[in-house]
Amino acid sequence: MKFITHLHNNFIIASRNLIDFINPIGFYLISIVIFVFFFGIENNTLVQFLPAIMWVSAFLANLLALDKLYSQDYNSGVLELFLINKSVGISYASAKLVYYYIVTIIPQVLVSTVISLVFNLSYKLAFILAISLLLGNLLFTLLGAIIMAVMVNIRKSNILTSVILLPLFIPVIIFASSMLYAASHELNYIGSIGILLSFGFILAPIAPFAIYYALKLGYEV
Repeated sequence: MKFITHLHNNFIIASRNLIDFINPIGFYLISIVIFVFFFGIENNTLVQFLPAIMWVSAFLANLLALDKLYSQDYNSGVLELFLINKSVGISYASAKLVYYYIVTIIPQVLVSTVISLVFNLSYKLAFILAISLLLGNLLFTLLGAIIMAVMVNIRKSNILTSVILLPLFIPVIIFASSMLYAASHELNYIGSIGILLSFGFILAPIAPFAIYYALKLGYEV
């Protein structure tokens, strides 16, 4: 019940601040368009590099969105109240994760699928790309939310955030890229899916607790 309440509150706040919802998606779309025009729309290599372009754009868009994950609650002082009770704090963290994934990641995947089909990526590769983005961005969300919780009371810059998050995101991008490479060359890509799923199953139950304790530590330091 606490989880549903927190999730509902997040969606209400998002509906009143649509710019925070639009910014990451707009940034993601603009990044892809810039890369597309760099390679040239008529260039055959565009299809080969399109998945990589989307992953780079997804990383940059996630940096933009994660930076504001807790900032509004922290600045208003509401976050400290949520952390007084452990069960409330963990429900808050779980709701934040689900909210972020629905509002930020799902639109990215939908936009990526449409763009993939527009630029003549095969239906199979477009589907595998969507799966890789869903799984990879799930890990982005879990890892990024934990790191941002650790840094909640630090005056952050995008460069600092990038330096901290990039080493954690690189393995995710490697496994997701290997999945796409295997699919494009008719090789077995199930192993890469299994690895990403395994990490997701391991991190998902741990992340809300890690976020709660990281946020609490941030207030105590």
